[in-house]
Amino acid sequence: SITQDQNLMKELKLFYDSQLLVDVTIECNRNILAAASPYFKSMFTGGLYESTQRSVTIHEVDAHSMAVIIDYCYTGKVTITEGNVQRLYAAANMLQLEYIRQACANFMTRRLDLSNCAGILKFADTFDNLELKSKAQVFIAKNFVQLGASARELCELDLKQIKEILTLDSLDVDCERRVCSFAIQWVENNPHADAEDALQVLRCVRWALFSEKDRVYLEGLKSKPFIKKYLSNSAKEMVLFFGRPNEPFMCYDPYTDDIYSMASPVMNLTNQNFKRSPVETFLVCTTNDAENSALHHINKLYLKVY
Repeated sequence: SITQDQNLMKELKLFYDSQLLVDVTIECNRNILAAASPYFKSMFTGGLYESTQRSVTIHEVDAHSMAVIIDYCYTGKVTITEGNVQRLYAAANMLQLEYIRQACANFMTRRLDLSNCAGILKFADTFDNLELKSKAQVFIAKNFVQLGASARELCELDLKQIKEILTLDSLDVDCERRVCSFAIQWVENNPHADAEDALQVLRCVRWALFSEKDRVYLEGLKSKPFIKKYLSNSAKEMVLFFGRPNEPFMCYDPYTDDIYSMASPVMNLTNQNFKRSPVETFLVCTTNDAENSALHHINKLYLKVY
């Protein structure tokens, strides 16, 4: 009956608390563990070596987390704090205790703030918790301006994580310059980032949203140390060969003999739905291997039309 089961659980809990009648060195009745956790069920009933041993060593779980888990196995209740939540999540994940794992994830979601959102995103990524990761990304997107102002938290994210953030359509920003400025901050604050990393981050910036009004800002980017370090070699004078209005124009690099192509600005300007200014249209030049458009916007003032 339910009453008998409840009494049994109370008695077993008393034995655990008093350290009496325990089966294994983790100080808990193995039947209780097996009933609560698929991990322990497999260990104690699946014919494994541990099922025949009187003592079992549990690796990769700290003593405090194990005590909380054992208490949950006896009482059905779990105590989660900011100090134990991530260690407890990791332990519950390994021991296949879905209730505790989900409770820890919910705890972290409720406590997302400016100081921990990046850390929680990294944690969720480590354990492949897509739901928790998504909620952390939503929080970051909503508070991107505040987070970008200090940069410290977000600069701890790795290349993949920061690219996922910068490409979110839900980023709460009033202009793309904020996204660009943070992208540059991330590169400058990650000394191990190389030229390819810098380009990948800059590709996340929506360069098409920049206009003639941003010319001064783009001009200022060329003084940035990492621009000089990684991108300065991409600033070139090009020779444009104008052909028929409805055909792409050729761009010739007289220093390397490379040839590029450029969409016809004449056709673009006759399209009423095309929003680019004449100057911007002439200066959007793409290579055959789809070279990053960031370079062209940052370096576009170097382009001369002959």
